[in-house]
Amino acid sequence: GTWTEIYGQNLSPTSRTWASADFTNGGATAPTVLDGVGVTIDGQPAFIWVIGSGQINAQVPNIGTGPVQVIVTNPNGSSDPVTVTAKATLPGLLAPFSAGGKQYVVAFVGATAMGSPTAPVQPGQAVTLYGIGFGPVNPAVDPGQIAGAGELTTPCSLTIGGVAADFSVKGAYRGMAPGNIGLYQFNFNIPNVADGDQPVVVNLGGSDTGQTLFIPVKK
Repeated sequence: GTWTEIYGQNLSPTSRTWASADFTNGGATAPTVLDGVGVTIDGQPAFIWVIGSGQINAQVPNIGTGPVQVIVTNPNGSSDPVTVTAKATLPGLLAPFSAGGKQYVVAFVGATAMGSPTAPVQPGQAVTLYGIGFGPVNPAVDPGQIAGAGELTTPCSLTIGGVAADFSVKGAYRGMAPGNIGLYQFNFNIPNVADGDQPVVVNLGGSDTGQTLFIPVKK
């Protein structure tokens, strides 16, 4: 269910993203082929979001763990298989901001993107973070399906500056982002921490994600 980016040459004769007309099952299921371009992972068709000559973005279908083969197929033929390692979860937060050698998460306050060094968040502020690869939810959502609300089934905690994010407040949430495919969201209040760049650490099932991320805080 996580999203992947596949890089190469001559992957697709066309360049585009999926459109509503590409969806099946009454618009609820993402396409597995765009303009004759597809991807199989462990022999199963992946769900295709973006195609281009040098890059394909695909969502991993339901597969096992361990070594799996990835193959790209287009109207001109198929690629050689490439073996990668599949894990049950491979979580990561959306962190598009970079400055001074640090990577910053994006924290949405309503529709406003905060979290860059020039747009700090405040203690007590309600924010939303987004990510991928956080694993199963309840109720379950299969890959390729537009999600409703589904809470994470694997224990997940998040700290800002070493202080636990407040998931006890009204509207707090850890799960799939409703109306999206393969996207997770985390709604919580920023804890009371000091001003400055504070580390953001996510622990899923007893293990940290391994990302080194920050969020700027200013009272």
